[in-house]
Amino acid sequence: MIRHRHLTSDVGWTKAAIDSALERGSLAEWRELLREARRDEMLAVSVLEVARNHPLPGVSPIVEHVLRKAWPSLAVSQ
Repeated sequence: MIRHRHLTSDVGWTKAAIDSALERGSLAEWRELLREARRDEMLAVSVLEVARNHPLPGVSPIVEHVLRKAWPSLAVSQ
């Protein structure tokens, strides 16, 4: 996991780390986050929740689109 801002957790992508990466992260960080979320449904749920609760123009729709393709069942949930 890329360390972002003051977030140094080695336990994986916390919601704070997800929010920070989506809001301030580089393209490389977005790619890493979405690559991992395409492999891990629980992470995908967290990423979608963060993106929906903190809408970021341009970023949130891309996240939603990528994760809907990877996890179609999440498209209607939440």
